[in-house]
Amino acid sequence: RSTLIPVLAVPVSLVGTFFFLQLFGLSINLITLFAMVLAIGVVVDDAIVVVEAVHAKMHEKHLSPYRASMEVLHEISGAIIAITLVMTAVFVPVTFIPGPVGTFYRQFGITMATSILLSGLVALTLTPVLCAMVLKAHAPANHARSWRGPKAILLYFVGGLLVLGLTYLAYRLWGPVGFLFILLPVLQRPFNYLVEKVTAGYAGILGRIVTRRLLSLAVVGAFAVGIYAVNSQLPTGFIPGEDQGIVYGVIQTPPGSTLEYTNAKSRELEEIAKEIEEVTSVTSLAGYEVLTEGRGSNAGTCIINLKPWDERELTARQIIEELEEKCHRMTNVKLEFFEPPAVPGFGAAGGFSMRLLDKTNTNDYKRLGEVADKFMQALAERKELSNLFTFFTDDYPQYELIINNDVAMQKGVSIGTALNNLNILIGSTYEQGFILFNQFYKVYVQASPEFRRFPEDLENMFVKNESGEMVPYSSFMSIKPKQGLNEITRYNLYPSASIQGAPASGFSSGQAIQAIQEVAAQTLPRGYGVGWEGLSYDESRKGNESVYIFLIVVAFVYLVLVAQYESFMLPLAVILSLPIGVFGSFFFLQAMGLANDVYAQIGLIMLVGLLGKNAILIVEFAVQRRHEGLPIHEAGIEGGKLRFRPILMTSFAFIAGLLPLVFAHGAGAIGNRTIGTTAAGGMLVGTVIGVLVIPGLYYLFGRIADGRSLIRDEHDEPLTELFEREK
Repeated sequence: RSTLIPVLAVPVSLVGTFFFLQLFGLSINLITLFAMVLAIGVVVDDAIVVVEAVHAKMHEKHLSPYRASMEVLHEISGAIIAITLVMTAVFVPVTFIPGPVGTFYRQFGITMATSILLSGLVALTLTPVLCAMVLKAHAPANHARSWRGPKAILLYFVGGLLVLGLTYLAYRLWGPVGFLFILLPVLQRPFNYLVEKVTAGYAGILGRIVTRRLLSLAVVGAFAVGIYAVNSQLPTGFIPGEDQGIVYGVIQTPPGSTLEYTNAKSRELEEIAKEIEEVTSVTSLAGYEVLTEGRGSNAGTCIINLKPWDERELTARQIIEELEEKCHRMTNVKLEFFEPPAVPGFGAAGGFSMRLLDKTNTNDYKRLGEVADKFMQALAERKELSNLFTFFTDDYPQYELIINNDVAMQKGVSIGTALNNLNILIGSTYEQGFILFNQFYKVYVQASPEFRRFPEDLENMFVKNESGEMVPYSSFMSIKPKQGLNEITRYNLYPSASIQGAPASGFSSGQAIQAIQEVAAQTLPRGYGVGWEGLSYDESRKGNESVYIFLIVVAFVYLVLVAQYESFMLPLAVILSLPIGVFGSFFFLQAMGLANDVYAQIGLIMLVGLLGKNAILIVEFAVQRRHEGLPIHEAGIEGGKLRFRPILMTSFAFIAGLLPLVFAHGAGAIGNRTIGTTAAGGMLVGTVIGVLVIPGLYYLFGRIADGRSLIRDEHDEPLTELFEREK
């Protein structure tokens, strides 16, 4: 019955959240689904707090469910309101962040904020009503039922079969973790006994450490130092690359290669890719490469489609490594493999995209080619980088048309007319179309292939002069073989060379960008620079944006708590407990081999609200006991003891809900693992250590707050003891 109440409260909040998502014009996507999964653990917390408080009242005062619900509603409403306001204050500010990062924060923040507001409303209205209706009064121990005889044997037999069936079903659905969902209800009574013993030991520990103010500050300081140490080694990133079931294979044959030769190499790569069991289909294209949009007869692309995640054992990155190994037998061709970008529209492929810029205004493309070659060689020496690729080359075979203007003028030939005519003969031009047999046909004008096959064919081409006479091109134009660029690309009006790459195995995109910046500073000559594209552009510009966002969120939480407690000191007991959880998040991210990216930062912001909720529960009840006349240290111990069980229940319930994210696989696996590990690791460390530190922080700042509010005599001595004796 107790379990049923939080379960009933969850759908109400989540269904209401979908209404607000539609109201704000949001869609159901990876970010909003992230928030919905995490909201389940947050939404159920308020209901658990209320149910646990009602049970405590029923057990201590032997009240009916209705009376217990009424008393709890008056006592705990302040804490519920504070929790709701604090957690809403966490997510509301981040919804106003602009730019691509703000898009992530906005969708996540709106989803979480609306679900939290609705859960607070449900906890103050529906949950107490359900407690009064569903719960039963605690029966005295001597009136407890005892089942005996055949009825008991039948009951135990049916119950045992039911437990075995549920255990098998849970194992098939969730693996070994599924056993926990069956064993926990079975072990309820031993679990309650264990919790009571742990609570008693916890109260004993608090009695010894709560008054040691330096110890509390030292613990918080140690975790703050730990955050700096771990974060300095933690890889950084923007949006992690995901296995999307597609691999791009980019082909680059030697400059001057024919389209037929490049197509043959594309077919060869296609056959090699089909040898891999996880590949379902391959599409090859010659004359165009997808990464830098390079066009030419020596460019090609293969789009390799993979089987669904459940039907293959290898990830896309592992398949790329296998392709690279198998393609060693291909000669006279350069191959690189990339995954699609994590966010469609941010570049053509995953990894990093950049441009080498020539800012000298000399248009010396040969010099740009030399700098690009040296820059690529220096980048290849860095262990953080892999799959380096550029389509820029300055040795593409070309022919230069040399026009003798004096001769052309003597023959009455207009240079513009001559070049336009030559473009039509060698290239083509679309003139018009016609309909025949209900089919539309386009008409292109160009010379037949046999008349434009070789450079010498220019001698047999003519152009009309101003008099209408046919003048051969060879009379005023000659051809000179040379080498140059295949195509000229510009970035912010600067001549540029497009470079694509990916972080090496074990390194993040942030480390790759930092390595590129270091190489650029060391090797690029004066007048040359680097410009970023796609996701790399936003990642290189974000700087310390996440730090500022985190500080803004903490400031909002502090201001809400100041208004709640009408004190500038007491909220510091909540704020200073946050570094413990942040350290846990960073530590588990590093242990899992993940990066500090946007998903991790979203998890950290959510962690501020969750850990703040635990601290608020302890501080709120400590403040109530202080108002009832208990000394500060006893009020802190009492607040921690009373809220110890619900804090553990809500925190570990939330952590259990995050386990599927922590061990996720398939679509969006990296994002799931990152946000799940951040929240679960922070909650675990923040809860286990925080329940020991928060009462001590309350004692420290509670004494400061009391000292500032005391009435003093002419000698600046507090009169509190005099008032207490008069009472």
